[in-house]
Amino acid sequence: MSASWVTFAFEAANFLLLASLLGAWWLARFDFAALPPGLGRALRTADLTLPLLFAGVAFSTELRTRAAISAALSANLLGAMLGGFLEYNSMVLGFGALWGLALAAYALAAASSALVGRRAPT
Repeated sequence: MSASWVTFAFEAANFLLLASLLGAWWLARFDFAALPPGLGRALRTADLTLPLLFAGVAFSTELRTRAAISAALSANLLGAMLGGFLEYNSMVLGFGALWGLALAAYALAAASSALVGRRAPT
């Protein structure tokens, strides 16, 4: 796989991740009870699962570009621990605030990854 394709896939996955988190943050203020039951369930399911999908794609694409897989996996573990901490704080701040915190954390991760630079896969 060429380096330009991996870079495009990483940037697209990060864009879709941030867009899905922004959409979830917006939908957290929406009253789903006013919608037909099937549509409300479908929107809420997409709202909750799309960020997970795009985060997994972004991580696996980033993992492909790293020479030291152990460093990437340890960063992923640290991110999981930070995510658990933020989720626990949602009990105090509310679930709607969790979307904003996740959006900020993933934007920071994408920016730091872009600034550090990635090596082309061999």
